Amino acid sequence: MLRIYRRHLRRCPYRAQGRRHTRCECPVWAVGKLHGQPLRQSLLTTDWYKAERIVEDWERGIYASKRVECLADAIGQFQRDAEGRGLRKPTLKKYRILFDRLQAWCAENHVALLADLTPEALRAFRESWSLSSGITWNKNLERLRAFCGFCVDSGWMEKNPAKAVKRSTETHLPTLSFSTEEVDRIMEAADAHCEGKSGPELWNAKRLRALVLVLRWTGLRISDAVMLRVDQIQGNTILLPYQVKTRVVVRVPIPAVVLEALEEIRTSDGTHFFAPGAGMHETRSGNWRRRLRWLFQKAGIEDGHAHRFRDTIAVELLESGVPTERVSILLGHTSTRTTERHYSPWVKSRQDQLEKDMARIWKKAKKEEEEKECYENIRS
Repeated sequence: MLRIYRRHLRRCPYRAQGRRHTRCECPVWAVGKLHGQPLRQSLLTTDWYKAERIVEDWERGIYASKRVECLADAIGQFQRDAEGRGLRKPTLKKYRILFDRLQAWCAENHVALLADLTPEALRAFRESWSLSSGITWNKNLERLRAFCGFCVDSGWMEKNPAKAVKRSTETHLPTLSFSTEEVDRIMEAADAHCEGKSGPELWNAKRLRALVLVLRWTGLRISDAVMLRVDQIQGNTILLPYQVKTRVVVRVPIPAVVLEALEEIRTSDGTHFFAPGAGMHETRSGNWRRRLRWLFQKAGIEDGHAHRFRDTIAVELLESGVPTERVSILLGHTSTRTTERHYSPWVKSRQDQLEKDMARIWKKAKKEEEEKECYENIRS
């Protein structure tokens, strides 16, 4: 037989009265034996009458499956579900980092149950984050909301407590593209790096130069560029594999200098250009980022990083009048809003329209001024 009671929260004014007081809004728990098995767990509700109905259903055998109440069990099931859904390894790693922080914070604050993940608790957990960027704060909050939403959909929580946690203010820094002079200096440094070398040293130097050319003319992220396959080159075009997010494969033409540089650096397995087929994306990207940082230092480029090549080609296209929708497809964005948020200052069509609007206002103001002057002349 099961017995229900209120498990009073710390802020509850009736906490000192213990289980005798039942007319507050604290979570309702059940304790006793169910079908001969000991049971003590939250009913995930604060409604006393709803809790009574739940216990009645349990005792009649209508609901006999095990409900998850421990935070660690819920996290484990969420991670297994995320892997089963085929989320990318970088995404799984970000969830893992978030859950490590959450479990460490819960251990320090004696929180072990899902029922204890109240909005107040999650706000306190957010305050423990040592993150400098508001964008990073909000990304972590989105993952936290996804986890709590998974628990709600699974029937382990009534509401998503993370939705009551407000987002942080985001500050979007302007996109920093390379100037024409900076691109020339980077290419000169890459060419100079190839001089006077032979054997493996020359091959590695040529690979670095080829990577710079690929990043310069394709708009690829470095994680996609270092995984470039031979079969992605079709004639004088390259397939941009953005189907992971957008389910769209984009083919763009590339200059002959890029094709020539890639032909010189095919790997021994004949399938990839910058590394053999086996290997982790993060490891490869990290290795090539370090090499690019060295190249930027040689070229005298401050704050140089691979993503600025991506910004450079996007800005050049937008300033040339290419519609935002096409640039968004090239960059592999899931929505044009992402493109507009980062590159709106360089949208040529908007600037042209603004100039036309301002010219029309000036023309109208000038006409009104001339009419007023003419009327005053007539009166005089």
